[in-house]
Amino acid sequence: MARAAGAGARNTLTATEIVHAIAAGETTCEAVVRDCLDRIEQRESIIHAWAGIDPELVLRHAASATAVPRAARCMAFRSA
Repeated sequence: MARAAGAGARNTLTATEIVHAIAAGETTCEAVVRDCLDRIEQRESIIHAWAGIDPELVLRHAASATAVPRAARCMAFRSA
């Protein structure tokens, strides 16, 4: 079971915890990506880790992943 991560803290979850939380319906791909983008925005002026990032493109991809019906997701995702 994924450890609790409230809104704004999903970027602190491990990849495994994110998969479990999405599979359990506790969060969505879009919510995770939004939290990650928020964190990037907060820290990028200090860290300078990104040469380029397109938040709109990333959010479109996350929305596409979120839109996939649960029954149609790959077996690895469903069994996570």
